[in-house]
Amino acid sequence: MNDKHNAKVSEPIIKELLEKLGEGWEVNCCLNDSCASIHKEFEKHEWVSIYVPNALEEDASNEEYNTFSMTVFEEYYPQYKTIDDVVEALKYGVYDLIHELEAIELRAKQESN
Repeated sequence: MNDKHNAKVSEPIIKELLEKLGEGWEVNCCLNDSCASIHKEFEKHEWVSIYVPNALEEDASNEEYNTFSMTVFEEYYPQYKTIDDVVEALKYGVYDLIHELEAIELRAKQESN
């Protein structure tokens, strides 16, 4: 972790996520990222990464974030407000999450037409 990750905020969150999400998840903090993260490989070179908050209040100009950002197979980038929202999103597995994200994307396209 680096100073931007704010271990005081991020470490307890990571610990709780690892407990709730189960096997296969591991810490994956890159020093050049603003937020600490965990990830899991679901298929060869197909990863889901979860970037955890590094602040209690949002201040993007100072790279301080209070939401969870997820990267799903480098194709989808949903955001969540709480640990429980993240856990719920992955409750039925990553492939169900992908189908849900695809449906949201399709509805958005249809509404814009």
